[in-house]
Amino acid sequence: MTTSFDWEDLFRREQEIRDSIACWQRIPANNASDLAEKEDRLTEYELQLEAIKLEYSEQIELAISQLPGRRDLDAVGDSDKSENPNNSFGSKSANLPNSINTDNISKEILTSLHDDKPESTTPCSLHKLLDGLEINHRPRMRVQEDIILHILCKLGHNPGALPPWEGGPWVKKDARNLLQDQKIGQLFFTKKVFDLAWERLKKDGRISALPKQGASTIPTK
Repeated sequence: MTTSFDWEDLFRREQEIRDSIACWQRIPANNASDLAEKEDRLTEYELQLEAIKLEYSEQIELAISQLPGRRDLDAVGDSDKSENPNNSFGSKSANLPNSINTDNISKEILTSLHDDKPESTTPCSLHKLLDGLEINHRPRMRVQEDIILHILCKLGHNPGALPPWEGGPWVKKDARNLLQDQKIGQLFFTKKVFDLAWERLKKDGRISALPKQGASTIPTK
């Protein structure tokens, strides 16, 4: 029997670290000794913050790994693909796997900000998509966004190249359905909260749709 993870404690610890970083950044360094101490403290807090990020990622991956995959979702009739004539995900994603192994996502989160390599060509590249860990959202909001990105990958999508009908409505609905009645969904989402997190991801450019066939730009809502 597993114990419930204390997300609020993790949010609190992150905020304490960020407050300490902000405090030390405001302290003037009047001499070399002060500067050295300031740099040491900031380095220490940055390392603590990286550890917190890794803990977020590990807990999210653990929760997502326990959710049904694409094939399981279809089997129980939760998917609404039948409304869409391109119900095989379309030519851009028809060959994607039913679920994507996210074992290495936490490492990608920690290296994404310092990664000078070309963007990965794997179906679900998170090198840039998860840079949102540095976006100035409250921790809970950021975790909601990160969960949605993981869910999209588990469903076999590249969040940065969703099918052009992503807003109308089946990709988004599939992601929401996968969270419905799941513990992590109950912890972080209501329908309104999910919609708000989805819109933040779109605004920040971390999820986007391929252009509709014959269209030169992606229509915005």
